[in-house]
Amino acid sequence: MANEFPFKLKPGLSYYAKDPQAAANSLTSLLDKAESVVPLDLRSKTAVRVGATAGLRALGGEAFDKICNRELLKSRSTLKSEANGVKILDGSQEGSYEWVTINYLLGNLGRTYQDTVGIVDLGGGSVQMAYAISKNAASRAPSLPAGQDNYVNEMYLKGSKYYLYVHSYLHYGLLAARAEILKATEDSGNPCILEGFDG
Repeated sequence: MANEFPFKLKPGLSYYAKDPQAAANSLTSLLDKAESVVPLDLRSKTAVRVGATAGLRALGGEAFDKICNRELLKSRSTLKSEANGVKILDGSQEGSYEWVTINYLLGNLGRTYQDTVGIVDLGGGSVQMAYAISKNAASRAPSLPAGQDNYVNEMYLKGSKYYLYVHSYLHYGLLAARAEILKATEDSGNPCILEGFDG
């Protein structure tokens, strides 16, 4: 049985880049909310996982380690803590998870790739797009050097094999793009910002 609850904190964790302790402390309300929906007798068997997205990817590994304090999850939560339960998701993983989630909720998994839907997610720091393609199209996808995200990932879901085109555009998210526009125009006028705005 799946139990879903939407709960979002503002500001996001990347806001606390210079104050990792405040960021770690902000996680406690998320932990409390997660624990509140898990029955008491199942908490020690229910894993807690933290997957950071573009905002924390942009800060880098050291800042992420300070912000997403693994010890906090162990000491503060009654949920099961796992060694790999806290990690930075790369753009390909983020897009893949979103695609799986949407198609699962729509009841499309297990059907042909043509019966699935594509996703475009405009986040704060990045944009992800993902959609299933044919085996023939997947065979023609360009190869990338080692260490770079593949354009096409293979996934087996509900008895069906999917070739998933996934790409993440870092710095093209809503907040990141706005920051870049403001940097580029400096003190001159900008058609995207009200005249006289300072902030």
